[in-house]
Order: sequence, then structure tokens, then C-alpha cells
Amino acid sequence: MIDPTLESLKDDELEVICDVINECIQIDARQKPTMKGTYHFQVEYQLSEIIQGLARGNLGQILATQLRMINNLHIKTIEEEEKLSSQLAGLQENIADQPIAMVAKRMSRVGESSGNVDYALDELESSMANILQEADKLRLSTLKELLAILTPLQGVDFLVASKKLHLCMHKWGKTRDNRHARR
Repeated sequence: MIDPTLESLKDDELEVICDVINECIQIDARQKPTMKGTYHFQVEYQLSEIIQGLARGNLGQILATQLRMINNLHIKTIEEEEKLSSQLAGLQENIADQPIAMVAKRMSRVGESSGNVDYALDELESSMANILQEADKLRLSTLKELLAILTPLQGVDFLVASKKLHLCMHKWGKTRDNRHARR
């Protein structure tokens, strides 16, 4: 027997929901383990509310086309994250390959300056700064694209929810640090 709430959905809405679920399953293996649980919980909770017709604020009223566009943005963002992760892994390999420790060991006095070490560290610092800038650009472009997909009211609802999450995580981190006597 079909759930009555499913019968009220349009064919294109059901198709989008099925597409999103299938794509979530396909990209699940590429996600970081910490995000898998959170993402699955969020998708399951929101889809059940959408299917049951329980709209939570403006984000609960996401249209099928918006859901598809958000999913495509998610996939694109994961691909860009993977590129940045590869760049960071390459940088870490370069750090391990650099003979910085050997050059520093050959120096006669502690605190003595070495042009080779300084140059190598400057190069690594520059590369790390570039990767961090690219990550910031990705975060900003993803946010802009998401807000372009959402209606203005949905965008406000999303930004408020994001800020609440940020504040809760900050409070949780401070509580955890205090519990472990880190200040």
C-alpha cells in the first residue's frame, strides 16, 4: 500500500527525490566520514518532512527544481574539495621531501639564519596560503550559488540556521576545551 502522503506528490517531485537519494548514495563514498552521518541524518529528516508535507520554515518549501540544483551544487563542491585535498596532499609530500631538517642540522649555532631554509619555508608558506585562499573562494562561491538557488526568504532562513549552527559549535568547542582544561 502506498503512503497517502506520497500519493499527493507530483511525479516530477518524486523523480527529483529519487534522483537525489540515488546521487547521495553514489557520492557517499567520497564524503569524509564525519560528514556522512550528519549528511545522512539531515537528508533523511528533511525528505521525510517534505514527503509528509510538513514544511519547516522557508527551507521546508524547497521546490523540486531547487532540490535538483542544490544537489548538483553539492556534487560540484565535492569535486572542487577533492582537487583542493589533492593539492594539500601534494604540498604535504613536498614538505616531507624537503631537506629542511638536514640543512638546519648542518648549521653551527641555534638561531642561525640559512638562506636555503628560509627560501624553502617561504615557498611552502606561499603554497599553503594559495590553497587556503582557494578554499575560501570555494566556500564563498558555494554560498553565493546556494543563495542564488533559494528564494530570498529561504536564503534568510538558511543564513539564520547556519549562524545558529556556528554559534552552537563554538559553544560546544569552548565547553569541551574547558572540560579538558585547555584555554
